[in-house]
Amino acid sequence: MPFFSAVQRVVLIAIGVALVGCNDDGTPPPTGRLNFPTAIAVTGESLFVANSNFTLRFNSGSLHRYDLGALNMRLRAQCGDRPAAERDTCGIIPSEDPQSEDLEDTLDVSVESGVLTSEVFIGSFASGIAVAETPSGGERVYLSVRSDADLTFVDVNDAGGMNCGADGGFESSLVGDPRRHRCANANRESDQSLAEAQDITLPSDPVALATGPLEELGGPAGFGQYVVTAHRGGRMSLFVVEANGGLLGTPFLVNVLEGLPRELVTVSLEPSFDGLPRRLWVPNALAPEISRVGVALDASPRDVTRSYLYDAGAAFLAGVDTGGAGVGDTRALRFDPREGVRRAYVLSRRPRALLSVDLSEDNAILEVRDIMEVGIGPSRLEVRRFEDSDRTLAFVSCFDTRDVYVLDVDQGRLVGIVRGLGGAFELAFSEASDNPDEDANLLYVVDFQASIVRVLDLEPMFECLDNVSEFDPDRECSPEPLGFLGRPNTRRELI
Repeated sequence: MPFFSAVQRVVLIAIGVALVGCNDDGTPPPTGRLNFPTAIAVTGESLFVANSNFTLRFNSGSLHRYDLGALNMRLRAQCGDRPAAERDTCGIIPSEDPQSEDLEDTLDVSVESGVLTSEVFIGSFASGIAVAETPSGGERVYLSVRSDADLTFVDVNDAGGMNCGADGGFESSLVGDPRRHRCANANRESDQSLAEAQDITLPSDPVALATGPLEELGGPAGFGQYVVTAHRGGRMSLFVVEANGGLLGTPFLVNVLEGLPRELVTVSLEPSFDGLPRRLWVPNALAPEISRVGVALDASPRDVTRSYLYDAGAAFLAGVDTGGAGVGDTRALRFDPREGVRRAYVLSRRPRALLSVDLSEDNAILEVRDIMEVGIGPSRLEVRRFEDSDRTLAFVSCFDTRDVYVLDVDQGRLVGIVRGLGGAFELAFSEASDNPDEDANLLYVVDFQASIVRVLDLEPMFECLDNVSEFDPDRECSPEPLGFLGRPNTRRELI
């Protein structure tokens, strides 16, 4: 979830403690309602959104799965013909929302069916999401949920139905709706029996995670998946998920690494460089270094549970002023998506910029090759290669200035800014498709404060860039809003 002040966090803890002591089951979140979303993922035809229930108004958070094709088609039909300046108030809302008729008069919102395919209830304060393909061709969603202090996992079938422990499986999932249910405890808890036998305890406050097949880290092929979770207090946890007959089991905790800087934020897996073992890069909000964490996996399926995490050495930024010795604040890191380009991009708040760094074999010192200024409160980063336009662009969400910056990482310059967002946070792209009738080049932005997902169309930006006859550093070519998904929270119910 967004990085809040110490006072706000104390208030949240106090509220959470008070709720734990209550016997009242509380009120479940309304069906189909986005409620302070914090995490988002796009895979194939799925858009997953995790809702944090930040104000604790309801008794749980939720995970939504939307049909991406239906969402894009309905949103373009509703808002595509309107001038770009009017699309900030144009959107669609799932018909499942019981208060869909209670909308602001200033909003141009269409109530649509067939967009929300399934919904499950999870714990409050979801902070990270990762999706992996199952051996049978389905999907599994992993969520780091801070109120549970554990790992939640949800399985998704071919029809987009989600199941996390409901009796009867995918077909018995919201109250009175066969697609909705509350995740069972078995899907909100990892198996810690192996860890307990080694006196390993799962840390609290998970904030981010990464997942993939074990062979991605040099493990046995077809055995299952790994999940690595970062905890705010400076720890990392390794889970292994076994595959059996196309089905995935319960994640079991096998190792915890301690001693990393506090206030860890995000996790990124580096590409495979020259066949070397791949490491996880973990920025933090306090120290002027980026932790690098290795994963030692036993190649034998029988002994894979003996795997462990190890500190692969910190990487330090050089050639940049962080405002004080021993002080730093980096929020995200992404590697260049082009094959053969050994470069990374670091989103920093000290200084407030996107930093481009070249990677060497050792990488202990990260020489900053370019500094690109961004807005206040830079929070999340995505970097994408667009082959049709021969450009590699970085997209930065800035929570405090409520905008998204777009930067050309090769030219080291600003391309454009999307302004006027309620509280931009997580970002995700639609995947490229060979079907000309399907939307590609769309960017989905979690608007935390407004409790909606904003959809940005990148095509106007490319049209603008293609029509610039010569380099003009003052020319902005920004994505345009296409519309939004959800019921906007205009009251700003923030603590």
